[in-house]
Amino acid sequence: MAGRCDGEATRVVKSSVYADHVIPHIGRALAMADTVRGSRTYGCFDRAFWYYRTLTNFPGSGWQQLAFALALIHDTNSPDNPHAGDARLLDAALAGIAWWASIQHRDGSFDEWYLNEHSYCPTAFTVAGVGGTLLLLGERVPQATRQAVLAALDRAGAWLAQRYNAKVMNQNLAAAAGLAALHALTGDDRWQRALSEKLDRLAEDQSGEGWFPEYDGCDFGYSTLALDMLARINLISGDPRAAAMAERLGVFLNDISGRFGLPPGRLGSRGTAHLFPYGAEYFADSFPDCAALCRKWRAIHGAGLAAGPGDVDDRYFAYFYLPQFALALHWMTSH
Repeated sequence: MAGRCDGEATRVVKSSVYADHVIPHIGRALAMADTVRGSRTYGCFDRAFWYYRTLTNFPGSGWQQLAFALALIHDTNSPDNPHAGDARLLDAALAGIAWWASIQHRDGSFDEWYLNEHSYCPTAFTVAGVGGTLLLLGERVPQATRQAVLAALDRAGAWLAQRYNAKVMNQNLAAAAGLAALHALTGDDRWQRALSEKLDRLAEDQSGEGWFPEYDGCDFGYSTLALDMLARINLISGDPRAAAMAERLGVFLNDISGRFGLPPGRLGSRGTAHLFPYGAEYFADSFPDCAALCRKWRAIHGAGLAAGPGDVDDRYFAYFYLPQFALALHWMTSH
């Protein structure tokens, strides 16, 4: 699939919208990491843990999503991106996924808010992010790192395959994206089966209106994240079920966002106004409603009318914002 809904003539203009939200914040992302080789926390992006020490007694795994963001920017070849091919970004991404593997629990899970939490959410999202990093970087990942990370992904995938959060669909979509990456990396049919089971259940849980439940209701912001996750699943696996769900979700989002595409205020089950653009860009050439969304959302983000990576706190910056905006920029400049 391609994502250039307005044609080649606007390629640089539209990619610049998201470059403006990503490139100025690369220094912020690098500053969150321990980049000192030989340090026992080399590759940790949880600055409260590795630097301040007194603020937390464990390293949160969600911070490691920045490794995926930096890998994407390293591989984004665009006049807007002075960091293309920057060895610092590659080194930090590689150190980040290696650190991620080192902090995993024996059962395959990871912590987010407290020690020994064994949490579904960060396990799902970081498997998707680390799996995506391995797929993106390929042979540039040293063999020892690759083996350690694949072993951690295997354990995490087995843990995720047995679980499903019936209250929060974005987490299940992230788990499905991680399982898709595991299958693409290993060719192991058990990951294809686990992915298929997740997608079947997600399709059952999708509302007839197109949205996915978030704490028993619809939420606009997390619906845009859901569209991003469906794009990742479809890109990696080619599974038509992901595209079919995305088409229905795109219709809903286009309808609810109205003429100008602005988030509809603090409505819905979670009251969020996230406006993640990757999924709309990815599906733009396939579905008219997604094409309409990407036109609206480029205008909104270009005018600074919705939150971008520079507008959120460190946790959301690392967990969602920089990775998702980096995905949008990478997609638009490579397809």
